[in-house]
Amino acid sequence: MPIRKNFKTPGEIVTDAHIADGTVHFVEGDIDHDNIQNVGNNDHAEIDDVISYWNNINSSGRIWGGEIISGTSAGTVSVSAGGGLMKNESATPQDIPTGIDDGQGSELSYITWDTVEDIELADESYTYIYIDGIDSIKTTTDFDSIDFTQAFTVGKVYRSGDEVHIRQCGTNLWNFNRRVQLFGEEYFKVLRARGLNISNPSGLYIAYDSGVMWAEIVNRFLIDAFDSSGTDRFIYWHRDGSGGWTRVPDRDIIDNTYYDNNAATLAELTATRYGVHWVYVLHDSTCHVVYGQGNYTLAQSGAAQPPSSLPGKLAAYATLIGKIRVKKGEATLYSIESAFEASFSPSLVTNHNDLSNIQGGTTTARYHLSENEHTDITGLYDGYDTEANILGKTDLGLDGEYWLATDTKKVWKATNNGGTLEWSLWLVLAQTETVADNNFLTAYDDATGAFSKTRPTWGNIDKTVSNINDITTKSHTSLTDIGSNTHATIDTHISNTQYDGYDTEANILGKTDLGLDGEYWLATDTKKVWKATNNGGTLEWSLWLVLAQTETVADNNFLTAYDATTGAFSKTRPTWGNIDKTVSNINDITTKSHTSLTDIGSNTHANIDTHIGDGTIHFVIGDVTQKTNFGTKVTTTTFNASRTNHNFKYTEVEHADDITITIPEDEFIEGDTFSFEQTGAGNLEVVVANGTNQSINTRVKTLAQGDVITVICKDHTSEAEVFFVIGGIE
Repeated sequence: MPIRKNFKTPGEIVTDAHIADGTVHFVEGDIDHDNIQNVGNNDHAEIDDVISYWNNINSSGRIWGGEIISGTSAGTVSVSAGGGLMKNESATPQDIPTGIDDGQGSELSYITWDTVEDIELADESYTYIYIDGIDSIKTTTDFDSIDFTQAFTVGKVYRSGDEVHIRQCGTNLWNFNRRVQLFGEEYFKVLRARGLNISNPSGLYIAYDSGVMWAEIVNRFLIDAFDSSGTDRFIYWHRDGSGGWTRVPDRDIIDNTYYDNNAATLAELTATRYGVHWVYVLHDSTCHVVYGQGNYTLAQSGAAQPPSSLPGKLAAYATLIGKIRVKKGEATLYSIESAFEASFSPSLVTNHNDLSNIQGGTTTARYHLSENEHTDITGLYDGYDTEANILGKTDLGLDGEYWLATDTKKVWKATNNGGTLEWSLWLVLAQTETVADNNFLTAYDDATGAFSKTRPTWGNIDKTVSNINDITTKSHTSLTDIGSNTHATIDTHISNTQYDGYDTEANILGKTDLGLDGEYWLATDTKKVWKATNNGGTLEWSLWLVLAQTETVADNNFLTAYDATTGAFSKTRPTWGNIDKTVSNINDITTKSHTSLTDIGSNTHANIDTHIGDGTIHFVIGDVTQKTNFGTKVTTTTFNASRTNHNFKYTEVEHADDITITIPEDEFIEGDTFSFEQTGAGNLEVVVANGTNQSINTRVKTLAQGDVITVICKDHTSEAEVFFVIGGIE
């Protein structure tokens, strides 16, 4: 709902509590207006009148906001918040106010409206979006339904399905005068309002009456009357041939001799041709004439249109007021046309000589006959009504060759040989020709008019759709290479019952003489092929081939061979070696448990996992007390010692001679492990003492280069009971 605020007169201003304090402020009635300083010469009544005048002459419209954008839903729009002015009374365009604040002149109020989202629109229609002084934002497809004083448009939208095409327009009050000028500058430029009617006072002079011109809609200019037969002068313009213009000032008559052919100087009109001149007026009352750009016939001059380019000053400011045509050398203008009364459309040709391209021979000759020539040839060709009469002529009065086509379908050629015509037959046109039976035309001789014809041969015939059924006589006996037996003989042979009883395999195999020499082959429905040899007149049959029978392969078996003699297949189950394992993958096996493998030891993976996770026999390095005594080196050779978890490793890394490492029993716990690796070139001797009595359980192990042994502490109940295992031997 719009928020409305009325424009108040000074006596109607509502004040707050402070302003209403009668001890410091007073209402208008308590103060004599004449006693207030610097209030100007206008009393409140006059100010109220001015506000009423302002209300009366201004209309409802938008001051800010009200922008239309696409809505969040397809096919809708949203309108942003805004504000504007709204008349307090409704009125139509025809209503005349009955008072200063009535109807179309009623009081204006300032209104605002809130943003409205997703306004629905009529599909395939132009919808007006407008502000209603009563119900905020509305839409309609009927512009005339919008209240004339209590509503105003903010834009238009065309909806096509989900697409909306928005035009931001409407009754916009902001910066109105400047926008009106912009419209005039871009659209109207300079327009003639009245006057400036061009005329021809006499001879080649021009004149026009005074007039009014408007520029950018709102700027008015008065144009002085002009008459070149008096003291007024115009400026002539023509192109200079280099892209510029030549200015010729102080001219009084229209040029009847030259035209603009875009050269440094003007070109002279051809005799009987016409020049065209275009008259322009500037808003400063100066007159300018631009030369036409053609050597025109009368019709061409009528069709001529204003030049497409003008000098800069004229292009910017000038208004065309007339078109003038003048014939070469004539002392008066042929025509003068007002730009405000004529559209300069092409005129029709009324003079035959105004046609172009009719000149021939010398300057004044034509391609058609002159009057004298017409008189000379009148009756000259009497008696040329038949072929015989024409061929009897020896002189036609004209030079060159002649051609005569007659009703005898002959074309004669006549050559003027020393003034005497010599006729010769040049062509005989085709005569009616009746073709003899079985003949076709094959050629035509235009010199004699004769046709050639012949009977077509078998090779000439198109046999694409030939059919033996189209031949009247088509007996088999008319063919060649058909043998000595007639079809009657063949029929008799076929009907012979000599070979009855040959209907089964058994019957045939029982025959000892078929009455024919040579070998015989019999393929039967038992899928066997028999061979018969005529041996001294007696047939001897033998089984030659057994064809393959239907074979059902047993489970897991594949066919491996076929015996053509017996018709039997061989088959077997494929072995592991027969299988192509190129893309084999253990993941394709359904059962693939580790326990199904062989040679996996006695410990299951569960036993192995339990052992590795046993914290009583495996420790991290932080859980083991570092030993300080790692044995005594007999020689001075340097060796490295390191401890991993509760394991100790001695590696001889640099000395090539023999060395001895003694491992004392004290300070070790059960499970401590020592690894010895000989990496040098010499031997490494490892001596392990067991308790204090080393002579009893002393172990000695000599390592050559590359050897590795492990020593494990097995017990540590007392120093006397400590012993180690070397290489698995206690």
